[in-house]
Amino acid sequence: MENSTDRDHDCVRCGKCKALCPTYNETADESMSPRGRLMLLKALEQDNETALAVLQKIFSCMLCGSCDKSCPLGVSVTSHIYEARSNLIQLDKNKKLLSMLVKIVFQHPDLYFKLLRLLQRIGLPKIKNSHNPLRIIDEMGIELAADTLRREGMLYKSSRKRGRVALFLGCSVNYIYPHIGRQLIQTLTAIGYDIVVPSSEVCCGAPHLSVGLKKEAAINAEKNITAFGKLRVEAVISLCPTCTDFLKNIYPNLVGAAMPNVMDISEFILSNSLCDSLTSSAAYKNKKIMFHDPCHSLFKLNLKKEPREILRRSGLTLTEPRERGCCGLAGAFKLLYTDISNSILEKRKDNYSDADLIVTSCPNCIIQLKAGLKDKEIKHIAEMLLPNNS
Repeated sequence: MENSTDRDHDCVRCGKCKALCPTYNETADESMSPRGRLMLLKALEQDNETALAVLQKIFSCMLCGSCDKSCPLGVSVTSHIYEARSNLIQLDKNKKLLSMLVKIVFQHPDLYFKLLRLLQRIGLPKIKNSHNPLRIIDEMGIELAADTLRREGMLYKSSRKRGRVALFLGCSVNYIYPHIGRQLIQTLTAIGYDIVVPSSEVCCGAPHLSVGLKKEAAINAEKNITAFGKLRVEAVISLCPTCTDFLKNIYPNLVGAAMPNVMDISEFILSNSLCDSLTSSAAYKNKKIMFHDPCHSLFKLNLKKEPREILRRSGLTLTEPRERGCCGLAGAFKLLYTDISNSILEKRKDNYSDADLIVTSCPNCIIQLKAGLKDKEIKHIAEMLLPNNS
């Protein structure tokens, strides 16, 4: 991560970063814009009262990366936000408690997700605190899968021997939407790829770093680099753009190394010329389909045309929404700034009102969109692709 003493870097206050910032667009509050947050960090004095006030604004950032993408001078605002959260987290007991919760849960995720599933089965406690994680999970209708995909480690073999790849599942796919991973495995093995799903995968570290746990994020990074580095595969495919961004772009700054040849599913399909081997279900051919761009896919991975091209070449017709934008989830942001998160989601509801089907490449966007667009069918792009047997 960049040095926090250089947090202002070359920012010239041009304000271009504000145009795409979800929190600024919702609040029109300069202190909740990328430029405003950098100014607050630059002016930060070493007294707890001022630092605590700054910390609240620093946690209002959704870490979507739109400011990094739009800055004409290449200032990485998100790097400074990560660093500031790591340095200031101890000043706020509620934020510190949140970071402790993230650390505990993701140290033993299988145990805690099984516990949460049990609570769902017997009924989640009705706790009045509006920022309680259990209340948010209940209101969003998140249901944990009965059986996860990443267990003892698996090798799915193909009879056609086109290649061999590893699948980085990520927590959302593994614990909430394992059927997405299974669909991709079925499709890729049918067109000739052996798929490795290592049991030694751990969380990519995004939840940790987002709440100031830089050391813990680095530990997970090293574990994943070691685990996937042992595999004899030509690529590591991710089904989550946030995971992909961390594996490719954050790990080098965090631990000085990256995962080998990590690719988003869309990037993998196009770079290996697989479109002719794929098709889509006839059931979707006459539907009005819109693609939702995940923030990290759009701003961090620079993938906009790729998923659309894949869907069109699979036989689908796409209609663009009136306006593109963030879904509003952003991990812990949903918990800390629920009202703003819901307000952003309302805009997406309006933009997608004419769609029969919404396709995206992010499982976390699916969680948020399903919570707000209950009358819409929402799919991951991996669910839309089938082997072309013709």
